[in-house]
Amino acid sequence: MVHGRLRSGLRQAHLVSSLVFGLMFVLAGLTGIPLAWVDELDGVLNPALFHVAPPDGRAGDTPGRWRPELVQRAVETISADPRYGRPDSLSLGGEADRAWVFGYRVKRDPDSLVELDRTRQVMWDPYRMRATGERTWGEIGVSRPLLMPTLFFTHRYLLLGETGKTVMGVSGLAMLLTSLVGLALWWPKATWSSLGKAVTVRVGGSPAAFNYSLHRAVGIFALPVLAVLGFSGWYFNLPTWVTPLVGAVAAMAPNDKVANAPALVAGGAARPAPIGVAQAMRVAQARFPEARLSRVGLPAGPKTPYELRMRQPGEVRKGSGNTRVSVDAYQGTILKVRDPLTAAPGDRFLGWQFPLHTGEAFGVPGRVLITLAGVTPLLFMWTGLLMWWRRRHPRVKSGARAQPPRATAEPDHQAPALAPARSA
Repeated sequence: MVHGRLRSGLRQAHLVSSLVFGLMFVLAGLTGIPLAWVDELDGVLNPALFHVAPPDGRAGDTPGRWRPELVQRAVETISADPRYGRPDSLSLGGEADRAWVFGYRVKRDPDSLVELDRTRQVMWDPYRMRATGERTWGEIGVSRPLLMPTLFFTHRYLLLGETGKTVMGVSGLAMLLTSLVGLALWWPKATWSSLGKAVTVRVGGSPAAFNYSLHRAVGIFALPVLAVLGFSGWYFNLPTWVTPLVGAVAAMAPNDKVANAPALVAGGAARPAPIGVAQAMRVAQARFPEARLSRVGLPAGPKTPYELRMRQPGEVRKGSGNTRVSVDAYQGTILKVRDPLTAAPGDRFLGWQFPLHTGEAFGVPGRVLITLAGVTPLLFMWTGLLMWWRRRHPRVKSGARAQPPRATAEPDHQAPALAPARSA
């Protein structure tokens, strides 16, 4: 337990951080609640976009084991349609009745600091080879198709592009540090009695004691989750700050970019014609035969390989997974593999951050925990402001000013509730 000037300094740092970043903490927490259930909510809000009806006998298809020929046909069909053209990516439905999503990057102004990255999304019925609708991921609005994208860009970018991304990254770091300072302030004396008081909400006493005990008791249980959310939010938005720190204490694999073989191969011969997406899928599935394919990044130019994302059994990340395979778009050879099950310690640690941030690492219970944690910044901001206000404005009763509280006059030190001074 810390005392004296150190405690006073930590309390001041905790207060200043909460006042400066408190609104960011609250906004991130509240917007993060629906984002923990983004796929389910998006599907419920937009059934016409995302729901497709498998033909009789196809409802039992294994999700993610789509036939390469079917994917090839879908890419060729939409590429030949002048309304769409060749896409940049394809996200495959995780369920038999879930639409596929073709992605088209929308060119952004490189000089703009507030413009959001936008992607035209075309939802696709793989059974009938037709689009079910479209929207722009990054367009802001409150309509059903745009509600979840708007919440995402508010949560991560404050709707301010790269500037907002930096602000939210710094806010994540501030949440981590504020949580650690809160732990130091919470730490009780080494007695069972003090520990019991530190984790108990006092009901039936003074409002001040209840407010303080609520802030302290809920805080210690929420602290591990908020610290993880703060760190992961810092990492997602400012990876160049975090990755060197992780790399300094744990081994990490090089993150070099790969490219297709040059136009002229050995002996001066021209490289072969480009392979199709079906062949790229077969190459990746041969490397990971038990994995479920979730996304295909299509070559955007002669140097760009196929990028296939998969999920292996046993991965901590659910949904799209975190297994990556880069396939040469001409040679059909594997250029790079990222296998989270055999990754270096540093890469494995960072690979845990997204499933921890969303709660999916622990299934539905984990997502429920993240949902509950999303409310706690609002609770802490309210109770913290009440404690701050109480210290600055002691109550007045019967026209007499209350005695100022001692430096350690907090309910956990058995200080009496503020009372009016005795009249002469």
